[in-house]
Amino acid sequence: MLDRIHGNTRWAVESNTFGIITDTPIYEKNAWTGDAQLSSGAAATLFDMERLFTKMARDMVDAQANTGEVPLLAPSNENYGYVGKPAFKPEDCCGATPAWDAFWFVVPWESYQRFGDRRVLETTYPLMQRYLHNWIPRWTQKDGDEYDYTLTAGLGDWDPPEGTPTNIALASTAYYARFARIAASVARVLGREQDAERYDRLFETIRSDFNARFLVGDIYRDQPDDEFSHTAQVLPLAFGLVPDSLREGLAARLASDIMDHRGGNAYVGILGARYLLPVLTDAGYVDVAHGVVTQTDYPSWGYWIEELGWTALGEYFEATSRSRNHHFFGTPVQWMYESLAGIRSLEPGYEKIVFKPEIPGDLDYLSASVETVRGRVAAEWRATPNGLEVDVTVPPTAVGVVHLPASSPEQIAEIGTGTVVPADRADGVTLVGIEAGRVVLEVGSGTYRFRVGNE
Repeated sequence: MLDRIHGNTRWAVESNTFGIITDTPIYEKNAWTGDAQLSSGAAATLFDMERLFTKMARDMVDAQANTGEVPLLAPSNENYGYVGKPAFKPEDCCGATPAWDAFWFVVPWESYQRFGDRRVLETTYPLMQRYLHNWIPRWTQKDGDEYDYTLTAGLGDWDPPEGTPTNIALASTAYYARFARIAASVARVLGREQDAERYDRLFETIRSDFNARFLVGDIYRDQPDDEFSHTAQVLPLAFGLVPDSLREGLAARLASDIMDHRGGNAYVGILGARYLLPVLTDAGYVDVAHGVVTQTDYPSWGYWIEELGWTALGEYFEATSRSRNHHFFGTPVQWMYESLAGIRSLEPGYEKIVFKPEIPGDLDYLSASVETVRGRVAAEWRATPNGLEVDVTVPPTAVGVVHLPASSPEQIAEIGTGTVVPADRADGVTLVGIEAGRVVLEVGSGTYRFRVGNE
C-alpha cells in the first residue's frame, strides 16, 4: 500500500507540473498557491525541483502587490484571488488566506533546505516582510474578537471528509504563527539578527493569542462548542503552539481518538493531512500513523486505490470527487521518506543528513533513496530474528548522522565490509552518544551496514 500511494502521488505531481504546479490537469489547470505549498516537500523529494522553485520565486515577485497582498494563484489568472476580484476574498473580511499565502514562505524555505542556495531567500525575504508588516495586520482586527493576532477568515482545512469541520479561524491563525517562525529562520540565514528577534517576538505574541482563543481546557477547538477535531490538534502540535505541559497528553488524545473512535482513520482535510503523520510519529505513535496511511476504507488513501481503482489522488475523499488527479493529498510521501526511511536534510543542501528511521511494528522492510544536489542518499532497513539491519548511503561532501534504536553502542556492529566490527571502531564511523533511547553515530561519505542486536 505504501508503494501504491507513492506511485499515485508521483503520477499526480508529475502530471501537474508544467513550469507551474497546477491543481489538476483536467479542469482548472490553475497554479493554486495552497496546493503547491503543501506538496512542495513531497515534490522536491520525488523530483529535481530546484529550477522550478527558482522560477516560482520570480512568480512570487510578480504576483505580490505593493500593499503586500498576495493572490490565491501564482501566476494569477485574470486577477483571480485578489481582494475584490473573483473567488474567496470579499473586501470586508478575507484579504489574508494564510494556508494558501504560505506559498510565499514555505516554498522558498523548502527550496533552501533541499538545494542549499540562499539566493531564493534573498529574492523572497522582502515579500515575506511586506506580507507580515503591511498586509496581514489589516485583517487581524476583522474578526471582532478581543485578540489582536488572530484571524477568522480564510479557506481552512480544505476538503475534509463529509461532516468534518474546516477549522478556518484556528488554521489561519496557526499559519500566521508559522510564517513568523519561517521569517525568523530566513532572517538568521541572511544575517539579519534584529529582524530574526522581531519575528521571534511576533511568534510568541501570536502563540499567546492563539492559545487564549482556541485552547479550551486541554484540547483545541475552532469554536468553543466544536467536537474534537483532528486538524485542530495537529496544527498546534506541528507549529510549536502547544504549551510544553500539554504536548504529550494532546498527542495521546489525538492517537486515541483515531484508534478508539474513528476506526483507525484520520478525519482531516489537506492541511491536517500534511502534518498528521509526522506529528503522530514524532510523539511516539508511528504504529498509529502507519495504520492511518494504510487503511482501505473511507476516508483513506487506500480507499481511492482499493475500492475505487484510482491511479492518482482525489480532490477529496468521497467517490464523487470531481478530479481524480490532484496532488495536495500526496503529503504522506514526504513522511515515508523523512520518518519511515528517516532521511532528512539536517543542514541546507544535504550537507549534513540525518538517518533516523521510525519502524512500525507490522512493517519489516523498507528501502528509499533521494537524488540530492550532492548525490544519492539512501536508507534501507530490515527486521531480523534477533534485531535490525540498517544500511545508509552518504554522498561525497556530506556527513551522515545515524540514530539507531539501541541502549548501548555495544549492541551495534558495522558489517558492510563482510567483517563484524564494533560500530564505534569501524572506519568512517564516530560515536556521538546516546540520545532519546538511540545510539547516535556520525559517518562520512560512503555506504554502511549496521546490525542492531545480538547475532
